[in-house]
Amino acid sequence: MSPLAVTGRAGRLQLKHRLAVARGGVDLLERKQRVIAAELERLELQRERTAEQWETAWSQAVTWLQRCTALDGVQGLDDAALDGIRGVAETAADAAVPGEAAEAEVDWGGVMGVTYPRGARCLLPPARPVGGSAALAPAVSAHRRAVEAGVRHAAAMRAVSLLGAELATTRALRKSIETRLVPRLEQALHDLEVRLDETDREENLRMRWSAGTREG
Repeated sequence: MSPLAVTGRAGRLQLKHRLAVARGGVDLLERKQRVIAAELERLELQRERTAEQWETAWSQAVTWLQRCTALDGVQGLDDAALDGIRGVAETAADAAVPGEAAEAEVDWGGVMGVTYPRGARCLLPPARPVGGSAALAPAVSAHRRAVEAGVRHAAAMRAVSLLGAELATTRALRKSIETRLVPRLEQALHDLEVRLDETDREENLRMRWSAGTREG
């Protein structure tokens, strides 16, 4: 049986309760929507800033890589990279020295039940001196900055994606309750009250008829 197909005075109380809950849900979803929208706007600005930082860092890394390629050649860059890997491998047993791979640490936060990255940082292995031209060290530093900026931008993009999806879901749910469920409950309550009024009038009429018959 449909939850709206109720009868009697008890059914009227049920419908009033459901209607109050539905209206309260609309108010709560509206508040959630406002809070998420405000936070999403802030995160979109953050995403724009991190995008600019990443693009700048990546552009600088490309420029220095071109300079290194011109001075050292492709083979020279390959040899320098292998020297760096060997240097890490020789000291990897030392607990004070990070491993070869970079790691990303994400700071998680939340708003209105939604969890998303508030920020992130990249933990890079220490840069090791390797042979090469004068452009090699600045190139390594530029690429390290680009990786760090890329991690921050990736976290900002993920935050916007998660909050954007939640905002869309919240809007759709609020609209569904506000434009479909609440009107159906209001109509069902109205129809039931009309039926109850008719039943009361019929009952009063029978009582008056019965009383008149007894007096006659």
